[in-house]
Amino acid sequence: MQLPNGNRASYPAIHGKTLADKWYIHYRFYQKDGQSKKVVIKSDLNQIKNLKERRQEANALLAEITRLLKDGANPITSELQAPVQVNYEVDPRNGFYRCPVFCAGKEKAGY
Repeated sequence: MQLPNGNRASYPAIHGKTLADKWYIHYRFYQKDGQSKKVVIKSDLNQIKNLKERRQEANALLAEITRLLKDGANPITSELQAPVQVNYEVDPRNGFYRCPVFCAGKEKAGY
């Protein structure tokens, strides 16, 4: 997934299905420089002995990790980097296919 400040990460995933399994959440984080990467594993779920509670905690932790990453958390530097706000006429995350639609609207408006 594309993250703020040019960083990216794989989507965090829960590993483990039964109480006998070792449960953990795993994802890869890549800094914008392309050189720095880190495999991140959160595994403090195994202390929960009830399967339903373990699933609930794993899903809550997964949502929290995803939110932190999207908010600019960097596990390599252990910092929260506020996203850089740039105002684009056409947001580069929209993809190329939306540009002709936007440009056609500009021509009609007389830009």
